[in-house]
Amino acid sequence: MVAGIRPAEPGYSRVTLQPTPGPGLEWARGAIDSRRGRIESAWRREGDSIVFECVIPGGVEADVLLPDGQKVVVGSGQHRFVIAA
Repeated sequence: MVAGIRPAEPGYSRVTLQPTPGPGLEWARGAIDSRRGRIESAWRREGDSIVFECVIPGGVEADVLLPDGQKVVVGSGQHRFVIAA
């Protein structure tokens, strides 16, 4: 899935988000309604950058694996990352 949402622990108590921009794609958006709430992942190309945004529900941690190799751990809330394309 190009939005890159997958469980890292049972019941989506921890998730891995790994957006995968590919050739010919300008954006992608995906969501999963888990027992813990809605998990959202989206990315889009903006000029020479890729903007990745995610929404993590309360009580869930996410390992965000960005296309440039960065790994960021985030908790609940809305998060935004901008990286070079």
